[in-house]
Amino acid sequence: MLVEDNQAVALAMADLLAELGYRVEHVSSGTDALKRLQERSYALVFSDLLMPDSIGGLELARIVRDYHSDVPILLATGFSDKAQQAVREGFKIIQKPFDLRALAAAIDQLQAAHVPAAEAVKARH
Repeated sequence: MLVEDNQAVALAMADLLAELGYRVEHVSSGTDALKRLQERSYALVFSDLLMPDSIGGLELARIVRDYHSDVPILLATGFSDKAQQAVREGFKIIQKPFDLRALAAAIDQLQAAHVPAAEAVKARH
């Protein structure tokens, strides 16, 4: 799922994701993303970090991590103080602008490192 409030940016990001073989569902807010996550699961949530909605990208990432831990989260931003906070909290960030190669590498790293909370608990026992 692609979460991006800027329609032009969303189209460009969706094209890149499609080139990587993803079927893209776009929503324009964190609130809409959470509604969709109640309906089904996704292979990836790729969200803009800064959005005008009451649920921005970092808040969305926290909720997804806590309630949908099987879904990896990639956040995108130009420059933001929230980016540093997101990294401190363990979220993967890709800096805008990015190209297909950078997006593919970020997703590969994210999926290789992603261990859902339930699996992490099992691994500790």
